[in-house]
Amino acid sequence: MERELFDLDILVGNWESINLNPTVMIHRNGENHQLSIIYMNETTKQASPS
Repeated sequence: MERELFDLDILVGNWESINLNPTVMIHRNGENHQLSIIYMNETTKQASPS
């Protein structure tokens, strides 16, 4: 099976949805990429991991 490589560096950054739920953050940590999904409570304005 042949695998295609995809350059994840083009996705690094913060991605916010229209209503800010959820916010997706992609970070580079050395050779690895980390994905964070954060939910913002609109009432309390508190952020929490999804």
